[in-house]
Amino acid sequence: MFILRRTKGDTDGECWPISAASLFIGRSAQCDVTVGDPTVSRRHCEVYAQNGGIFLRDLGSSNLTLVDGQPVKTAELHPGNHIIVGTAHFVVEESNEEAPAVTAPVPESARRSLAVDRNIFVDESRLPEVIALGPRGVEGLSRLFRLARLLSETQTIQELAMILHETLTETYKPEICWIARYIEERSTLTFFNAQGEIVDAPEDAPRKIVEAAFFRRSGLLWPREKDGVVQAQAAAPLVTPEKRVGIIVLQSMPGVLYDAMDLELLSAIAHTAAPFVKSMEQAEQTQISLTKLRKQWGL
Repeated sequence: MFILRRTKGDTDGECWPISAASLFIGRSAQCDVTVGDPTVSRRHCEVYAQNGGIFLRDLGSSNLTLVDGQPVKTAELHPGNHIIVGTAHFVVEESNEEAPAVTAPVPESARRSLAVDRNIFVDESRLPEVIALGPRGVEGLSRLFRLARLLSETQTIQELAMILHETLTETYKPEICWIARYIEERSTLTFFNAQGEIVDAPEDAPRKIVEAAFFRRSGLLWPREKDGVVQAQAAAPLVTPEKRVGIIVLQSMPGVLYDAMDLELLSAIAHTAAPFVKSMEQAEQTQISLTKLRKQWGL
């Protein structure tokens, strides 16, 4: 098997097996190989095995990806080739041993808890900070404005659930997305699938983070490791000043970690959706009351 070993950078000597699954290198904590260098793109390049060969592809990075000192867009790699991404240096090596995947340490930013009164993504005082994030911050704001517009046009809770699922899938590309509405009268959560249909409570729903986020009224981000693979679970309650109305929970794809900014945006999405969920709940109650009155008066 072949491995990619870091020879210079944050953690010299760290290595990763090269397989058919792309090994993403970049500045983002969601990449398999994180390079803490501002000159490196969030997703800078990828290394993967295919048909017995090893290949590198630059992912449209702002700066160059070098192989043996030469800038490349795509390249076939061989043992001994040196790759430079920003200040990080790597070498391709052949290993006779079946080396287990080395999981990078979980960064502190992958663990977060946001109080419900401090997780509003578009707080006016934080706009300069958000805008300073560049494309990521502007994209986040754009998604929120688009979401608010779409939700304002919905007529039913089912339509709302579909729009939320679509927005979350586009934004986070999660392995699993759970959206639930809280029925206060029954003290239960009603789950919706991507088609807006009510479904039974999923057996694989992460109960701990659901309960912690929902009853503490806070956004939570927890990494977890299973069989040597790291994933992130993020939750944000749908909360209005008066009551809890639901919750959103995401589980990342294997090997992907969300960061604090991802949690803030998720919490902002929840804040944006919560008033619409509440208004639809009130509309449903009004309709029920009208139906009862019609029956009572024989209308």
